[in-house]
Amino acid sequence: MDYAVFHEIAHEEEWHEVAKIDCSHQEVHRHEATKDKTDTRLRTVIRVIYSQADVEDTYQNSVDEIFDNLVENEGKWRNGG
Repeated sequence: MDYAVFHEIAHEEEWHEVAKIDCSHQEVHRHEATKDKTDTRLRTVIRVIYSQADVEDTYQNSVDEIFDNLVENEGKWRNGG
């Protein structure tokens, strides 16, 4: 099982990624996008993956974290990070 949980918003008739948690590169990590023209992303490691259980154990927390921080993450994006 692999996953990626996204938070995107519509802005000026386009979709923009605000935050994402995924499990690529042998780790579960969070990306927070900024609104600047360089498409800068802040990346934070949540957990190193040693087994499939690590991926499965973090899935629901990742969904909850994205959902619980919708307003905060969008505010950061709209204000440039």
